[in-house]
Amino acid sequence: MAAFPAIDMKRTGERIQFFMDLHQMTAADVRRYLDLNCVQTVYRWLNGVNVPNVDNLYALSQLFQVGIDELIVGSRKLDTGRSGAKEERNRLLQYYDRMENNVRA
Repeated sequence: MAAFPAIDMKRTGERIQFFMDLHQMTAADVRRYLDLNCVQTVYRWLNGVNVPNVDNLYALSQLFQVGIDELIVGSRKLDTGRSGAKEERNRLLQYYDRMENNVRA
């Protein structure tokens, strides 16, 4: 019997940090955008202690202009033809470089 798919909180936090870096945003910027009471909430996400709730994931996906699935890293296996976080990060960097160049044009 296969294990139930679960969110990898640490890697999801790293993914959120990636998009924050890509958009040159700080934890305080995200806190303000989401109207959170405390910036520590964002740091808990980034450190993999907690994950954003569905409403916050939805808002983050709007902020970063990505799908929710691009923010979440989980244990389910997808047949993408790729493996490893480094390859995934490189693929995302290339994708967002192309998007950013298209926006400037």
